[in-house]
Amino acid sequence: MTGSITGKDPGTGQIPTDIEQQCANMFANIERVIQAASGTPADILKLTVWLKNLEDRKHVNPQWLKMFPDAGSRPARHTFHQPDLAGGVLVQCEFFAVVAER
Repeated sequence: MTGSITGKDPGTGQIPTDIEQQCANMFANIERVIQAASGTPADILKLTVWLKNLEDRKHVNPQWLKMFPDAGSRPARHTFHQPDLAGGVLVQCEFFAVVAER
């Protein structure tokens, strides 16, 4: 189980101003977190996403499909509207995963 994962650039520590880059960074950060746990995206069971503007869901979906291309084995996903996201954050998520011993 993760805490909040945002679209913060890990190299600069900055939050990009555009939603497309925040979504790309968020999914890259998901990849980093699951790899740090010795897992892969295939180990993710559920992803919850919060968007400052629910219409920005269209920017989440391309990254979602890139990370989980097989419709038959995608994790569950719930997307919620959270207008109170602060600090320039337009999108954030958390996920549950089960990583088998390797």
